[in-house]
Amino acid sequence: MKQILSLCLVIIFILIFPISFLQLSDNIILNIKSELREMIKENHLLTEKPEKAKNINVGKIKMGMTQSQVNRILGKPHEQLLNEYQQYWTVYHRDYDDFMLVMYLNGKVSGVYSNQNMIVTDNGLKYGMTRENVEKKLGQPLNVFQGKDYQLALDNKESAIYEEGQYFVTIYYDKYRNNTVSGIKIINKSIDQLKQNYYAYPNDNLEKDYARLHFELTNATRKMFGKQMLNLHPEIAKVASAHAKDMAEHHYFSHTNKQNETPFDRIKKANLNYSVAGENIAYGQVSPIEAHHGLMNSLGHRKNILKQDYMSLGVGIAFNDNNQPYYAENYITQYK
Repeated sequence: MKQILSLCLVIIFILIFPISFLQLSDNIILNIKSELREMIKENHLLTEKPEKAKNINVGKIKMGMTQSQVNRILGKPHEQLLNEYQQYWTVYHRDYDDFMLVMYLNGKVSGVYSNQNMIVTDNGLKYGMTRENVEKKLGQPLNVFQGKDYQLALDNKESAIYEEGQYFVTIYYDKYRNNTVSGIKIINKSIDQLKQNYYAYPNDNLEKDYARLHFELTNATRKMFGKQMLNLHPEIAKVASAHAKDMAEHHYFSHTNKQNETPFDRIKKANLNYSVAGENIAYGQVSPIEAHHGLMNSLGHRKNILKQDYMSLGVGIAFNDNNQPYYAENYITQYK
């Protein structure tokens, strides 16, 4: 404070009794300039303006909103489902229209996801936008993702992660729709720092909630494509779950199990009659969101997801010794 007062007195003196710098030696001038800089820095008078924190909104939902504010916009939530961050996705939709997952931390929005055309962000991203236009707005995505205790190399073929201010933004692309945006996930960095490992530690609740979320994602996608909604089928879900567990325990990945049974054999073995049935399997994706988008970018699996003839779906999840999830979807339409 004394230095500031001294500086002020010097400035006042110069204003009252102006002295040409030409009358002062170079050393004196340099010393004065140096001391002025140091005094200004020490007293925080010379500071760069902090970069304004970027905020990204999805539709009318803003990061940092309270749950009551979100509920007024999206309506009453349907359920809460445990996710890979060991937090909960709160599920919102209106008969699978306006489908959105919202994650809250300390009562405020810290993560959002949607795979529907309600995706319109305040920085111009929207559902159906081409990858080229996304990159014009956001530039090139990350090649390496650095988690708290893990590092992940990214191939950026079917999705891309961007670091935008205090958020990680994941863009999902549909390669069968000319690599256009089919989903977006925004996570506050503080949420990601809660994640100790790449894969979540499995338990019965995580298996159950992963299966439920996978079902919800499938219906939300079918809604976007104008297909009828699927019913949850507990019996066919048992068939899917048994196959997922068998793959995880015996370390294989195939529609045909070690007993040479096909999906249709397993369905018949469960005494389920059907007119049409099908199976999708996936392995290693960190969450149902990644698994679902991966299946949509595989033509045969995509056809199952969007097949109009199916009436019901059961999903099974299991984890191997490395906490990697196995996903099994069994679709069925039974005889009336």
